[in-house]
Amino acid sequence: MPIWIDGVVMKVDDITRQPALGVTTGRPKGQVAWKFDSSGAETVLEDVVISGGHTGGLYPTAQLRPVDIGGTTVSNASLANYDEIERLDLAIGDSVWVVKANDIIPKIIRVTERPPNRQAHPGATVCPFCGGEGRRRHHRWR
Repeated sequence: MPIWIDGVVMKVDDITRQPALGVTTGRPKGQVAWKFDSSGAETVLEDVVISGGHTGGLYPTAQLRPVDIGGTTVSNASLANYDEIERLDLAIGDSVWVVKANDIIPKIIRVTERPPNRQAHPGATVCPFCGGEGRRRHHRWR
């Protein structure tokens, strides 16, 4: 197709039969939406930079070796919080698989290779805005 789509809707091609198929939780059984898997690519995690939110939280963003995914160049991906870095066991230098969640938001979903010279990210030890000490409270850095 000459346009980007993220899925299709398939319907029974006989409108007179659709009511006889019934409805489940308000949705007609004669139709189904099918989403394609998100497109992705392998790249390298080059750095993690810290940004601040309106609540005072400090949030990590992955800086990636630029890679083409779904017709756009991706060079950054949100890591949401430091729990995500720990869950994925991410370190600078790792090769990672990146997808565009809902074909929009770049997201690292797994590490594909952990080289011996990988460097763990220390967390937000210094606030990038005020220069004060960054501390982890519960699941957030502030």
